Amino acid sequence: MSVSEKILLNSQDCSNKLKLLGKYIVDNLFEAAMTNAPTIARSAGVSKATVTRFVHMLGFNSFADFQHALRVEALGDK
Repeated sequence: MSVSEKILLNSQDCSNKLKLLGKYIVDNLFEAAMTNAPTIARSAGVSKATVTRFVHMLGFNSFADFQHALRVEALGDK
């Protein structure tokens, strides 16, 4: 399952901030895949802690694992 699919699947049970972050990531997949957590947080209008909670909610152990999955989806890399 892609990161975008995980986000869409989990978005209905999220807080408004997590929904906002999920929408930002889905709408800006390439940019999110190429940047760090503080930049994503700032661009989405949420805190870095919200990014961390979001990553764990989706089942990733770390932001690095999440970012790798985003890059695979955005670029087709492995």
